[in-house]
Amino acid sequence: MPGMATQSLHLRRGQDGYYRTNWYDEAGKRHGRCFGKDRHAARHEFSLFHARWRADPAVRNPDRAQPMTIRDGWERYYHWAQAYYVRPDGTPTQEATAMAAACAKLIELYGDLPAREFSPRALRHLQYVMAGEVCRNEINKRSRRIRSVFKWLAAEELIPAGTWHALQTVRAVDQGRPIIDPLDERAAPRVPRESPPVGPVPDKHVWAVIEHAPPTIAAMVELAYYTGMRPGELCMLRAVDVDMGGRIWIYRPTQHKTRHLNHQRAICIGPKGQAVLRRVMPQQLQAYVFSPRRAMAERYAARKTHRRRPALPPRTERRISDRYVPAQFAKAIKYICAAHDIPAWHPNQLRHNAATRIRREYGLEAAQVVLGHARADVTQVYAERDMARAIQVMEEAG
Repeated sequence: MPGMATQSLHLRRGQDGYYRTNWYDEAGKRHGRCFGKDRHAARHEFSLFHARWRADPAVRNPDRAQPMTIRDGWERYYHWAQAYYVRPDGTPTQEATAMAAACAKLIELYGDLPAREFSPRALRHLQYVMAGEVCRNEINKRSRRIRSVFKWLAAEELIPAGTWHALQTVRAVDQGRPIIDPLDERAAPRVPRESPPVGPVPDKHVWAVIEHAPPTIAAMVELAYYTGMRPGELCMLRAVDVDMGGRIWIYRPTQHKTRHLNHQRAICIGPKGQAVLRRVMPQQLQAYVFSPRRAMAERYAARKTHRRRPALPPRTERRISDRYVPAQFAKAIKYICAAHDIPAWHPNQLRHNAATRIRREYGLEAAQVVLGHARADVTQVYAERDMARAIQVMEEAG
């Protein structure tokens, strides 16, 4: 009767031949469930339903708001991240994509679990599973990103703050330490593999790529080798962003890694880098220095048919962008290395080449200044001294 919740269910056959059960929830609202006309099938399905009804309050009260699952929480977070992690010009950064990759295994294993019930033991089990797939550094990166998702959910008051605080107790995976599965004591401990250290590229491999690369790619490699700029900064280089008024050119990229922290980035380009830029600098100030369109035009201009006429570019529906992106730059180097039996390397390693060379010849402080490694406690006077030191170094090294 209304006002009293049903304590037990009963299966009854109606006049229409269908088997049904009815009950009242705690608010006095009547609910029902139909199990069809077949007596044996109806009794079997009713027994299973009755067990769930007794164990799960959500089944007894279907109109009550259900707790938010981890999958639902992730969808809300991802929608926010796509709008938040954008550059000032409106283009998205890679953070939302990285978050999706980090949380993929979380959604696969715990997507239907209420977000408020995700515990430190569950996160440690997730680390155990990831230990069989990725290296230790990647496990720690993904764990930090997963915790940041729950931090956002707590800030939005979608889960209790205690859920996020509890996840903070999970330690990072230390080098050489095994990960023990907290949910299965019989499972063998796993020691995650270590990622190989990233170091400089041997100079002979750098110059081998420059020798076989098209002019645009060769200039990109050479400029990165001399200046130590990041691939992203290299790809977005424009003439308008370079101050050419002094002996040392100063390149201030419009976007860089620490801009959201209000850090300034100034890249000094010495005589060697200037010589590279003079070979490829476009006439338009707003144009990107390293353009795939211009590189393709150069490649087809160098080709000739058997009639000694310039070969025309093939007709294709593919759109060619006006500037390279770091992934395209890395792919081009990988292709050249594979085609000419050169040990493969990544363009990010050229930054290590510059750091090693400058540190060996001018000291650690000079390398830190040239590469733009910011410190939170520096003063304005110290920053000015840094720039002067960078200009002095690049007059000789870059």
